[in-house]
Amino acid sequence: MPRLQSGHKKATSRTASVAFALPERQLIDADADLDLAVFNFESSQIRVNNIQINHKKDWFLIQNWPISKASDGEHVALMGFPGKRIKKEGILCTFRTQVLPLKITHVGGKQIYILNEGQNVEVFNDIKGWLGGLSGSPAYTLGKRGALLVGFVKSAFKQTEASAGADSVFAGSLSLTHACFLQPDGTLARP
Repeated sequence: MPRLQSGHKKATSRTASVAFALPERQLIDADADLDLAVFNFESSQIRVNNIQINHKKDWFLIQNWPISKASDGEHVALMGFPGKRIKKEGILCTFRTQVLPLKITHVGGKQIYILNEGQNVEVFNDIKGWLGGLSGSPAYTLGKRGALLVGFVKSAFKQTEASAGADSVFAGSLSLTHACFLQPDGTLARP
């Protein structure tokens, strides 16, 4: 989920969960069709059980404005924390970051599609047991200018017991919302 870091004019991207006391006051913009919401918050607002968490996390600045659209055939790296790989023991939570290298199958007007075909089959086979929990994770293309934000995971095609053995290009496939809708001030441009 994108957010603005207060005191900076550049938007940043983050994937950790944050609970807001008054989310309507911190909401900058939202679009249910795009499945994106942008909030403004200070790092000091991160709390667990009402206890402030002091950390030195530096958010990932979006360096290039406007954000470019991805292209068919480009390779992306999804960066997230799959929910199925979170280990909870008492009040301790262990998060495992996961980078997934995938090839974009098709770029539409509002979404990026990554189907379970070609080069992606091996990756999807490796992750099929823990694909859940990546919604909102950022996707980056990697090139000469470094990692460039291009999208956010919107949804995955869920495999059913009936389709578990089927060789469907949709089994495990992902759709992402374009990051280019995000503006430097945190608002969302509509398609």
